Amino acid sequence: MPSSSSSLLFSSLLLITSTLIVSQKIGTIQMNLHQFARWGSIKMGDQTFQVAFNIASTNSWLIAKNASFNWNEQGLQRKKVRYNGNSKTSKSLGKKFDFGGPVGNLYTDTLTIDSVQIPQFTFGVVTSGIPSQYQDPSGYDALCPIDGEFGLSPATGTSTLNSLTKYLDKPIVSIFTTKVGTGDDNAGSITFGSENVKNCKPKYSYVPLAERSNWVIGIQSININGQPSINPLGPTKLKITNSGLYMYGPKKQLDILAKQLGFNVPKDSGTFYTKGSCKEMEKMPNIIINVGDNKKQAQIVLKPKQYMEVSPIGECRFLFMASETYASPGDNNYWSMGAQFLLGRCVAVNWVEGTMGFSDAN
Repeated sequence: MPSSSSSLLFSSLLLITSTLIVSQKIGTIQMNLHQFARWGSIKMGDQTFQVAFNIASTNSWLIAKNASFNWNEQGLQRKKVRYNGNSKTSKSLGKKFDFGGPVGNLYTDTLTIDSVQIPQFTFGVVTSGIPSQYQDPSGYDALCPIDGEFGLSPATGTSTLNSLTKYLDKPIVSIFTTKVGTGDDNAGSITFGSENVKNCKPKYSYVPLAERSNWVIGIQSININGQPSINPLGPTKLKITNSGLYMYGPKKQLDILAKQLGFNVPKDSGTFYTKGSCKEMEKMPNIIINVGDNKKQAQIVLKPKQYMEVSPIGECRFLFMASETYASPGDNNYWSMGAQFLLGRCVAVNWVEGTMGFSDAN
């Protein structure tokens, strides 16, 4: 028969363990891709919604039950889920909003991310101005899975992420990417409240954000193993893009990188850099991107399988494209990194400290 002291010790350990389990406030949800936009499922009140994660926005919104669309939803395989405001925790704030396109009314309700609940979460219920990429006026996107947006901008002040801070273990959001197809399901995960240490190495290398409202960091240099750094560097900032597949930089600098790696340099900025064969891919050198500022730096390594591929037509392609032709408007002043850059790695942002960290997949 166990002694009273042993029973007391066991009870104490059980209590500590139970407390740790209950107090862990980390939520992870499956990430999917639609036209390269990241999306996943959250719960608002007693309804489940599929939302696009917009890393450039501070706001979150869902579609109102009385919202108008530019097309008739009848007959579509998937209709939009509309916020009905019927949950016991739903409350209208009696205020209008304009998020620079989406307009409507402000509400609060209980947000659930995985198993983490955030009470009285403020969001917009959109009645009009739904972004065109989430509508289907032409019929090309009849199965668009997006019911709203969830803002992941690390900006200070009023924002979606700042409203989560006190309900999570850490003010950190982590993105892990395993697929980069235009319509891939289960393409990775998004973790709220911690770095992703399940899929990536536990030690993340953090550097300060170069722009407080965006997933942007400074670049110190870019080079190939054993070769001089690109000079001039061109843009001195690296930006994680909201969508897009490839990595983008100025053609002048990409021409230098491509030559060092043995790719043919096209005259046209809208053409792929190619080479005869990818058979020796495993023997190709790494691309080293040194990021950070004058006080703190980190190194991001692009392995051959992350910067080159065999295309569907069998040619060996460089996965960097000229920003002059392909980057989104306003992104020519950055080295812009699409889904391919994130493949096989985790990127985390601490929105309170204003830092971004990287870790390679296990």
